[in-house]
Amino acid sequence: MKKLLMLILPLLFLSNVFAKDISDCKKIVTDNERLACYDSLSTDVISSDAIVIQSISKLLNKRPYAVTEGSLIYGCLVRLEFEAEDLITKKRKLESITIGTSKVNAVLNIDDFENMHMGDTKLPKIGDCFAFYLTQDLAIQFIGETYYGSAVIYKDAYNVDDNFSEFELDLYLTISEFFEVAQWVNYGSRIVELTGEVRSISSESNTYTVNLIGDSPGEQIQVEFRLSSFEMSEQTKNSILKRIPSINIGDTLTVLCGASFMTWYQNPPLFTGVDIVDK
Repeated sequence: MKKLLMLILPLLFLSNVFAKDISDCKKIVTDNERLACYDSLSTDVISSDAIVIQSISKLLNKRPYAVTEGSLIYGCLVRLEFEAEDLITKKRKLESITIGTSKVNAVLNIDDFENMHMGDTKLPKIGDCFAFYLTQDLAIQFIGETYYGSAVIYKDAYNVDDNFSEFELDLYLTISEFFEVAQWVNYGSRIVELTGEVRSISSESNTYTVNLIGDSPGEQIQVEFRLSSFEMSEQTKNSILKRIPSINIGDTLTVLCGASFMTWYQNPPLFTGVDIVDK
């Protein structure tokens, strides 16, 4: 029992000291000095006594569609969003915060900030950094680049891991490569070029559906060319109409797809076709 207490007490002490250090950083008015204070915390804690938490830049570097509830994430505030002014109290309640960078960011509802209002002395500032425990999946909503979720402040000792190599999105993939490396990657609004073997072609209500397969069983996607779409030019529509009749089962076909309109959770995944590439 004594040995157990000896192990626990130092950890509790470190956690309390670290929480106090974070509080001290928040009090610094000068932005550069406050950020430097936050940066120093992750290096001051002995690594064996603190867990490692990935920064939002590292965690979202490979552009997953979601980060699961219960995960830990570290990030700095880049935006505060407030509700409309209350007609009675004349106060504006803090609605959400945004953490991240110009490349990756997440909008979070934070329980710890639930009753804070614009102008409160304890209101977090732009540039303040925290570790968060996700109480809801951090996920892309519909289309776009921004992640949304809910969290609470993580208050125990931790180190920040921000070491990573920039992930390059591959916009030219075979069907097999898509299933190997890109199936769970969020491509945002980018156009992706996919190449595969034609398994079937069907048409209904001015929509042509092409099934493309890869090298292994189960590697199959659907591509819908919706010729009634107002977003598709007349030139592209006419080009597809001319090209479709010449496509045969077993042909190798390359198509351009709007990744933001990919229904990745369907089986097979469904893409919105943008054009057919002649190769």
